[in-house]
Amino acid sequence: MTARSVLVTGSSGLIGALLVRDLAAAGCKVVGLDPAPYPFGDVPMRPVAGDVRDRAFLAALFEEHGFDGVVHAGGASGPTVMADRPGELVEVNVFGTAHLLALALEHRVRRFVYLSSASAYGDMPRAWMDEDAPFRPAQVYGATKAASDALVRAYRVQHGLDAIALRIGTVYGPRRGTNCLVRDMLEAALAGRSLRLTDAGRLRQYIYADDAALAVRRALDVTEVPQHAYNVSGPDALPLTDVAAIVRETVAGADVTVVEGDDPQWTFRREPLDCSAAGRDLGYVPEWPLRRGIAAYADWLREK
Repeated sequence: MTARSVLVTGSSGLIGALLVRDLAAAGCKVVGLDPAPYPFGDVPMRPVAGDVRDRAFLAALFEEHGFDGVVHAGGASGPTVMADRPGELVEVNVFGTAHLLALALEHRVRRFVYLSSASAYGDMPRAWMDEDAPFRPAQVYGATKAASDALVRAYRVQHGLDAIALRIGTVYGPRRGTNCLVRDMLEAALAGRSLRLTDAGRLRQYIYADDAALAVRRALDVTEVPQHAYNVSGPDALPLTDVAAIVRETVAGADVTVVEGDDPQWTFRREPLDCSAAGRDLGYVPEWPLRRGIAAYADWLREK
């Protein structure tokens, strides 16, 4: 990767912080925009606190730094965040994306990467969803991701902005703050607590946070991107019974079991993503199979 100036929003978040670390190590000048402090203090980057809804503030950043790459990983990061404030959620996730896209076009940014979500698909009608599947968001969060994803495509088609959306699957790994079933299982196992879960037998496809950051780096680096959006997830699609078995193998004495039944946490159907296009066009090959990721996550939780 050649050294350049990159803006990363959500730079203190689960994926953004890893990306900032890797970009800085590759010689990029990185400006990290996030109201929270950056968690890895030894990384050479410029942290900036601000709100993506403040267009004048964002415009000043673009003027000062002349970004040739933008990664928009900021905003509300899951269905449970700001769920009780749907209007504000729309302002942060949709208006913030709109401001950044407009400024990227105005300043002729070389590449704009938006971190979309599998939640944009909502109620998935079939397994192994490809990028041509329709959006059917079942929550306001998913609708904000679908709307921003559509804006990325519109700026690309109508205005020629080199912008792409990465529709990222269910992320797990160190520092995840929002709901995470893998973390719940590991924490129960490490604490010696019994955990009983119900599941209807659907396949679960998790992606380790480092793999998500890898996909973003690939999206920034590749010369051309034929599509406006790419599914990005992990290499494994397993029933929850198999995920629990990996936890039991990882943590000696773990008492985590899964029985058949409806899972109240899953209010709509979620199936695995077809990520073959990301492999073909971006060169994205996940490096963290679930067994390796769960082992690393368990080690981190022990140290924490």
